[in-house]
Amino acid sequence: MNGIDELFKWIMVLLFAVGIPWELAHLFHPGLRKRRRSKILVKLLGNKKFPEGRSFEDLRRATGMKKIEAECRELLAEIGAERIELRNGSEGWRMAKSSRPTSS
Repeated sequence: MNGIDELFKWIMVLLFAVGIPWELAHLFHPGLRKRRRSKILVKLLGNKKFPEGRSFEDLRRATGMKKIEAECRELLAEIGAERIELRNGSEGWRMAKSSRPTSS
């Protein structure tokens, strides 16, 4: 365990001791924040109500990345999403066909 992880562990122990729940830990540790955002994106892009994809604006808003476009695009690419153009001409994203679960 490196020094930063050790420090983070003790900060979390202290915060938990004073009553700050673990759910807020993502505010203090970028790795946890990224993991949480990835899960949100996968859930949004897997929603069958939006088979054509989701707007980039909605994805940024839902993950709290409204002002950091490049980081959001990078995270979308990391989870296996592909950039598309929606019917209205705006930027959208969907899970790449190779990343989608197949039904047998």
